[in-house]
Amino acid sequence: MLYDSSGSSRGDNLPPIHKRRMVWSSSSGPEAFFSMNSMICSYDSEARKFEMAKERFEKARADAEAKATKAQQQAEAEVAAEKAERQKLANESLRLRQKSKIMHGWLYPIL
Repeated sequence: MLYDSSGSSRGDNLPPIHKRRMVWSSSSGPEAFFSMNSMICSYDSEARKFEMAKERFEKARADAEAKATKAQQQAEAEVAAEKAERQKLANESLRLRQKSKIMHGWLYPIL
């Protein structure tokens, strides 16, 4: 038979997570207290480790998302700059072709 921290007895059909918090009924007095105290400290330590790992994970995820967003913005800016450069070159090419035609007498500008 197992006893929980309130001192009430429980059947042995509890899930494993609850069994870890129990002590065997053969423990009594200071041994039971120290055993229970040790298990509580261990549980608290593991809970702190879990919270710290969770915080590290959340920070790493936020950092990764920020990097991805920054990379996407940079790529979009590069695409926009390339598009503007191509448009500038196309306009310059058109201007030079028109100038060449005028200079060679192919087109007569309206004065």
